Amino acid sequence: YCAYHGWVYSNTGELVGVPAMREAYPGGFDKSQWGLRHIPHVDSYAGFIFGSVDPKAPSLTDYLGDTTFYLDLVARKTAGGLEVIGAPHRWVMSANWKTAADNFVGDTY
Repeated sequence: YCAYHGWVYSNTGELVGVPAMREAYPGGFDKSQWGLRHIPHVDSYAGFIFGSVDPKAPSLTDYLGDTTFYLDLVARKTAGGLEVIGAPHRWVMSANWKTAADNFVGDTY
């Protein structure tokens, strides 16, 4: 599930649902061409899951190097670790579209 776009995928990665499909894509499109990609390297550190589409990528520990210090600061503050609680929040409001468009400008979304 993509919390931002609302697209829904099956457990095997096929795209199975697109909100307002007819309105957003009047000509439609082949959902079988928009499934999730296979990720050759998947690993985890401190409860965070990382994936790389580069089959020649280094190991996660080599790639992270000294940045594990900062991940530990966030994820290992307590004996229980990091816990994410709750579902995504959504808001519907009348607003200037440019303000809403700025919501991901600086985070390489």
